[in-house]
Parts: sequence; structure tokens; C-alpha cells
Amino acid sequence: MPVKCPKICVREERLEEAVLSRLNAVDLSAEEVALADIFQARLHEEAERNRTASENALRLQADQVQGRIAKLTDLLIDGTVDKVVFEEKRKALFLDQAHIREQLLDLGRGKSLEHEKLSETVELAKSASMLYQRADMSE
Repeated sequence: MPVKCPKICVREERLEEAVLSRLNAVDLSAEEVALADIFQARLHEEAERNRTASENALRLQADQVQGRIAKLTDLLIDGTVDKVVFEEKRKALFLDQAHIREQLLDLGRGKSLEHEKLSETVELAKSASMLYQRADMSE
């Protein structure tokens, strides 16, 4: 004799209510939103200070490398360093210079992505239930 499975179904309205009640529990209160905004502002300020300090340090390193290149050229002109040693050192210094430039570019790119991601996350967390209600269920 075949085994009959019980028919179990959940009404869509009840499922909807259950989902909304769970989402309402994670919605941020006005106080939590204000705290999140303050936290984001402080994080942004700190990140900007750190970025500025890192940028200044990298620019100082770039200036030092440029100075070393100039000194190396002077040593070649004076005859203190032969051409082979000069080329080896110059290549190494140019690689250092390129690495520093790349780090400077990375600093500029990284700051906005992290801040945007955090802002987006807080914005979504403010009212998860409202987002759910406004969502297009056909998608």
C-alpha cells in the first residue's frame, strides 16, 4: 500500500506576517540610527586622518627616492660609481618609485569604497521591513 504524505500548506498571509515580524525586530530605532550616523562620521574622520598621514608618509618616501636618484646620478658624473652599478641602483630606485605611486593610488581608491559600503549597510538596516514591503515580488 502506498504511503500517503499529509498535505501541509501555509497561507501566504501568515508567511508574510511571520517574515514582517522578524524584519520588524531588526529595524533600527531612531536612537540607533542616530548612533550609527555618529559612528559613521567618527569613522570617516579617523579614516581621513589616517589616509592623510599615510599619504604624507608616502610623499616623503617618494621625495627621498627622488633625492637618492639625484645623488646616484651625481656619483656617476663624478666617476665614483661605474655605469653597471649605476643602472642596477637606478632600476631598483625606479621600482621603489613605481611602488610608492601605486600605494598612493590605492589610498585614493580604498577610502570611498569602504565608506560607501558601510553607509549602504546602515541604510539597508534602518528599515528592513519597509524594504521588504516595497520590494517587487515578481523579481
